[in-house]
Amino acid sequence: MSQEFKKPSRTSYLEKYPHPLGQFKSSMIIHNIREKIENRFQIPRHQSRWLQKTNISFAHGILLTPNAQTLKIIAFCKSNDPNSDEWDIKGKLRFTLHNWVDDSRSVTLEREDALFKSEFGTAPVTMNTHVTFERLLERGFVKDDKIWIATDFRVQEVSRFYQPMVFNYRSMMKNWVAFQHLNDTVYCSKEIISAHTKGTPKTSFVYKKVYTGSFEQFLDIVHGSPVPVLNVKDLVDVLKDSESFGMRNVIKRLEPFVIYQSNLIEYLGPIAVEYNLRRVMHAWINSRSLLFEKPGLFEKADLEMLEVEKISGEMMKAIVKKVFEADKKKSSF
Repeated sequence: MSQEFKKPSRTSYLEKYPHPLGQFKSSMIIHNIREKIENRFQIPRHQSRWLQKTNISFAHGILLTPNAQTLKIIAFCKSNDPNSDEWDIKGKLRFTLHNWVDDSRSVTLEREDALFKSEFGTAPVTMNTHVTFERLLERGFVKDDKIWIATDFRVQEVSRFYQPMVFNYRSMMKNWVAFQHLNDTVYCSKEIISAHTKGTPKTSFVYKKVYTGSFEQFLDIVHGSPVPVLNVKDLVDVLKDSESFGMRNVIKRLEPFVIYQSNLIEYLGPIAVEYNLRRVMHAWINSRSLLFEKPGLFEKADLEMLEVEKISGEMMKAIVKKVFEADKKKSSF
C-alpha cells in the first residue's frame, strides 16, 4: 500500500528557512572619530545608509550626546509599504563595538524585543555601550582614527502592513557561490549567477573589507525582486557589482527605474557615461533644460560635466543633436 503524501505546512517549511521577514546584518566604519567626539555638540549623530528588503528599511549608527561621556549605538527601522501609513516591526537586535586589538574585548549588546512603530516616527532604538570616550580612544577600539560597529537585526514580527518573504543569503544551498567578506559570508545559487553571466562562475569571491549589507540589495535585483528606491551611492554600488560580474542585463533592468527617480536625475550624466546607460543619458540631457528653466537648451557647461573620452558613439550623437537644437533656439531670439 502506497504511503499517503502529505504536503508540508508553511510553518514547518519556515522552520528550515530562518528569518523569512528579513535579516539586516551590516557593519559601519566611522572615520575621524576623535574629531567627531570633539564636534559632538554640533553633530551628535552619525548614521549609515538605509538598507532595504522589500517593504522594510533599516539603518544604524552612533550617538555622541553632548552631555553624556559614553558611546551609544542606535538603530532605525521603518516600513516602505505605500499602502499603509501605520506599521509595527519587532525583532531581535544585536550591536557590537569591535575592539581592533583584542576581539574578546569587543562590546556586545542585545535586545530580544526591539520595537519600531509608526507612532514613534523616526525615533531610533538606542543602546548604551557604557564605554567612555576616554576609554574608547585608549583601549583598542580606535585604529587609524576609526571605530567599527556592527549590527544584526532579525525581524520576527510585523503588523499593520505587508512584508513578503525575503531571500535568505546566509543559508547554504546546493551549487552555491560564496561571497566572503572580512566579517560575514553570503551565498547565492550558482544557477542564478550563471543565468546573468557568460560561462560558469567561481565558487567563491573574497573581499578584503567589512560587510556593509548593501551587497544583498544587488543580489535581490539579480533574483528579480523589485528595484528599491536607491540613492546615488547605492545605485553606483549596484552598477559596479553588475559590471564586475558582467551582468549587462541587470544594468539594463535598472535603467527605467533610475530614470523615473527624480531625486537622482541631476547626478546621472557622469554615471550614464561611466556605465554606458543610453536611456539614462537621454533622460539626463532632457532634464538639464528643465532643471535650469531653459527649455530645450543644452550648454557647454553641461558637456564639461562628462568624461568625453568615455562617451559612446550613440550617446555622442544624442548630445550633438541637443547642442544643435540649442543653437537653433538661441539664433531664433
